[in-house]
Amino acid sequence: MAVFYLSGTIKNNMFLPTIILKGLLFRRHDTWRREQVLTLSEIRFRNLLKWAYRMIPFYRDYYQRQGLKEKDLAHLNSHDLPTLTKDTVRENLTALALYPPQREEIENAKRREESLIKVGRYFLIHSSGSTGAPTDFLYSPEAIALVQANFLRLCLQGEIPLRWTDLPPRVLFVSSVGRGYASTTLALLGFKSYHARFLILPIEEALSHWPKKLANFTANFLAGYPSCLKILGELNERGITTIRPKKVITGGEPLTKEDASFFARVFASDIIDYYGSSESLFIGAGGNTYEGIYLYDDMNYVETDALGRLIITPLYNKAFPLLRYQLNDIVLGFTKEGKGPLPYTHVEKILGRNEEMMWFKNEQNEWDFLHPLSLDDFNVPGLRAYQFIQDSDRSFHLKVMRSPEIAKDELKRLLINQLLFILRKKRLQNVQFTVEFVSELKIDEKTGKFRLVEKSPHINPMI
Repeated sequence: MAVFYLSGTIKNNMFLPTIILKGLLFRRHDTWRREQVLTLSEIRFRNLLKWAYRMIPFYRDYYQRQGLKEKDLAHLNSHDLPTLTKDTVRENLTALALYPPQREEIENAKRREESLIKVGRYFLIHSSGSTGAPTDFLYSPEAIALVQANFLRLCLQGEIPLRWTDLPPRVLFVSSVGRGYASTTLALLGFKSYHARFLILPIEEALSHWPKKLANFTANFLAGYPSCLKILGELNERGITTIRPKKVITGGEPLTKEDASFFARVFASDIIDYYGSSESLFIGAGGNTYEGIYLYDDMNYVETDALGRLIITPLYNKAFPLLRYQLNDIVLGFTKEGKGPLPYTHVEKILGRNEEMMWFKNEQNEWDFLHPLSLDDFNVPGLRAYQFIQDSDRSFHLKVMRSPEIAKDELKRLLINQLLFILRKKRLQNVQFTVEFVSELKIDEKTGKFRLVEKSPHINPMI
């Protein structure tokens, strides 16, 4: 049975931080009837449509080219409205913003060596580039604050209740810490908002360093990629670490039922399968107390196209509105009928990227890994796309698609330098690699994306 409360007492609610109050307001929606949630989502969607038409010249021009006027927006079926894609956003980034930053301002912000990319009134977050060139998206501080408040709503769900003594949280975050990542931005700003104690365990570091770092930190929240948390779980199972969080939050990769059960057992925790993207920092979540994933209609207006691809309109980022944005993720079992314990749109499964880590033996003949999301951060002019092919436990091959504005030799030099840096940081200098330029990469028909990693099935690490 799910528990939806904070146990314990607090003397004066007036002193609750705003983020807690907003989170508790979100939690109230969990108890609404399905019809109430759908009505709220529809009203917010229509209001955002009309607001963007009036305030963002891009949308007025975009819709007028389709023969649509403002009076049409109140009654037209949403499927009759045009969609946005990554290409649309990439070509019109500043035009989509309520407070348009200058292109030069954006490029200068990207060059600064700061974990958070701040551009004018916005935080900048970029996509991974798994379906082409990376794309930038802008979020107002108010939008990010709402996403952070939503975390409290998610953490109040489950079988293990939170107590007031669990706040401020103590968070162990296992992730790539690249600049402009959605997960990094949410984590760093969230730690500050919740006044959290935290330990970041970068996946770029050598695996042998992990136990020592964890020895003196007691976490009640654990967050990271499922593939990395699985490594921690195996360390827990062997008694090398003793991590006992109340909540385990996974994201960035699909979470299998087997891994969810494994995490619940070895960590003795509730599991939150977080689903977000650079286009919308929160779309939905799954959990170990119910089947499938709920898409939270109070945060996004959600639809699908004829191919089953998810179309989203974030309802919380008014200063950079994305109206009917088409994701490449394909959802199975999409239904707006009420299903299960929560009153939100439900899907059985999301077909997104499902990468494998590359495991190698270092110079001490010990296994260590390169996570695809730590590799998915090349930022080289003229680099269109790339794919890793692992040949053995000590070698890999990199396939690269190049734009004509950069010479092959120059691009190859830049890539080799970045790869050597990554390998040196992981103490995998013994691993050999080659670089090959190709005209195309094969797309996975199921996901609409190419796999970042292809590897031999005969590589079986024993950590």
